[in-house]
Amino acid sequence: MVRASRVARELRVAAQDRRAQKALVEHGKHIFMSRNLRTNQILYSFYPGLDKRHIKQLPFIGKHSSPPDIRRDLWTPYCTVTFPHPEQGHHAFRKLREFRKYHETRWDIQHPEWKGKQSKELVRSIIDQRANSVADLAKVLANQGEQGVKMEERSEQRKKEQEEFLEKQWAEIEELEKASRAEMPGLLQEISRMEDRIALVRGDKEETQRLRLEMWPFKRRRNKLNWAKDQLRQRKEAFELDAKEARKHEEAENVRKQQERALQTQRERFAEEEDVPLEDVQRSDDDQERHYRKMWKKIVGEQVEEMARTNRRMKEKILQEQREQLATQRCIPDEYIKFFEAEMAIKPKAITHMEILNESLLPKTLKTHPEPFKLNGVEIQWADLQFSEWAEAWPLEVVHDTMGIHDAKEAQMPEQETRSTPWISEEEYYNKLEEARETLRVDMEREARIAQGLPEDPAQAPPKTGIRRYMPEIYNPFKDLLKRASA
Repeated sequence: MVRASRVARELRVAAQDRRAQKALVEHGKHIFMSRNLRTNQILYSFYPGLDKRHIKQLPFIGKHSSPPDIRRDLWTPYCTVTFPHPEQGHHAFRKLREFRKYHETRWDIQHPEWKGKQSKELVRSIIDQRANSVADLAKVLANQGEQGVKMEERSEQRKKEQEEFLEKQWAEIEELEKASRAEMPGLLQEISRMEDRIALVRGDKEETQRLRLEMWPFKRRRNKLNWAKDQLRQRKEAFELDAKEARKHEEAENVRKQQERALQTQRERFAEEEDVPLEDVQRSDDDQERHYRKMWKKIVGEQVEEMARTNRRMKEKILQEQREQLATQRCIPDEYIKFFEAEMAIKPKAITHMEILNESLLPKTLKTHPEPFKLNGVEIQWADLQFSEWAEAWPLEVVHDTMGIHDAKEAQMPEQETRSTPWISEEEYYNKLEEARETLRVDMEREARIAQGLPEDPAQAPPKTGIRRYMPEIYNPFKDLLKRASA
């Protein structure tokens, strides 16, 4: 029992670590803005929903200016902003809070006419940030667009500096490797001679220390030459691994194209034989592929969780065999298994082996460079598109859309799959309701006939004649007993 509890605790910890890593990757990619229905206060969050920590964003301006707790019936989604990468979202979040702080503390400069208001009206006017938040968001995105151009220029300059440094560094490494062929035998001989002298004067600490200091330059030169040889060996291995992966990627791409052509030919043949539109066959196959792809992703996720739990890595061939076995057990067809495996093989890596090696040679000042801000990929989902009119102008690259929620208290993640329900008229609604009632009545009558031992379909029963037509159906259990006894 103790062992089972320990294993369960380890599994929980591993699951929490995975969730934390995933949240860290996506943290900042979305900004969720919520509005108070009574006061029009605005709160910013990196995840859907609010908690008591978000109240700290609201300063104390006067009585009832900061609520004691989050009431879910008073806070509603205002908009959701999606960014291309989390760093851009972090920058926008910080700027939005700074702008709101300015509105709340420097209101006398922005609105001098408010100085004559009473305290309650003044507090109500200051905390109403509905229009300011939209104008601030538009300004932040416009500034990011301008800043992104400068960041692109700095990024290009940084890449040139990296290339120049690496070219110079590899030239020095090659020169060291050439020098090692002539210098290494003499260095090893000198180091051996110095070690013998140290062994003879082992009892004299001062002499030993002096000899070691004399020997250190020879050791340092030997280590540097060995490092240069090791770097060239690693570069050769990196080139071979990258070339191997490139060939594997090309082969997998050819296999995937062949599978797509074969699948398209099969669809056309089926549509011609069954005399159905090709678009319907395509739509049906897409739905089926989406279903199997979801199962495949679940299998891959289970493998990742298992490796994280056991803290060990497995060969790709063994992982592929496990995936195929699990997919077969879950009734995924072989053609889809081959197609998904080919997709995984052609998925490009984030960084090549040669790039990893070059990264290790770069100094710290040339390693880090922020990803440039981009407005292509910025999307704003509004609870009501009319809210966007609070801003004077928006960057042309920003995409505006609606959340697709009505009277909801929490917004959903933009990537989360939602089932779209089309609007229908009142007449269509009552017609569908009547159809559902009729279907329910027919099902209940069928179940009642089955319970009484009668045929499911009344049309299968022999027609009644005479007075029997006006008599109700009476269930006779003895008939069933006689039938079973005769059988």
